[in-house]
Amino acid sequence: MSYRNAIAQREQMIVDYKQMLEDENSPNRKLALQSQIDNTQEEIDYLKQGKPLFGRPEPLKQTTTVIESDREKKGEQIITTRDFEGKIIDPEPEAVESEPTPIIPVPPKPQKLGNALRDIIHQATSPTEDSLKAKIAAAKAAKKPN
Repeated sequence: MSYRNAIAQREQMIVDYKQMLEDENSPNRKLALQSQIDNTQEEIDYLKQGKPLFGRPEPLKQTTTVIESDREKKGEQIITTRDFEGKIIDPEPEAVESEPTPIIPVPPKPQKLGNALRDIIHQATSPTEDSLKAKIAAAKAAKKPN
């Protein structure tokens, strides 16, 4: 839509709002319509300056992203972004050599992971089970006539 067309539409909207304002009786509605007329007039002034209402007022900058495979390191890629003049926008940071970090061994995981709830219940009931087993064994020994 051209600026001229946008300005003409908004001027027509102001005429329509003023017609509605004359027919309206509610004070709240009159204030809302007057506010809308003021906002539309501000949009017209903004458009007359040559600035868009939506989006960026500055021109877009076209960029090109080039993805190449790295010949030195197989399986890796080099990504380069350039602007429309061919200048690199985000150069790769210089590699800084540092001391190698020590490797901390990770303890092996248990072969079988148990159900945490079952393990907790088993730990809570195992002392009472042992004492019950001992009582049962004692009762059986007392019962046997040998």
